[in-house]
Amino acid sequence: MDNSGATLVYLSPGLTFNLSPRFQVYAFAQVPVAQRVTGLQIEPRWSASLGMHWTF
Repeated sequence: MDNSGATLVYLSPGLTFNLSPRFQVYAFAQVPVAQRVTGLQIEPRWSASLGMHWTF
């Protein structure tokens, strides 16, 4: 298809905090440092994620 496909390289700095031996919270951002898209596409300027990790 004319408007599909991409090659992307992201820089993804992040942090993880151990709140207890079994519980963590984390956050990271993704910033594109290189991108090549085919045709007209919407690509984000940056994205971010937040999360929790619990070990049973």
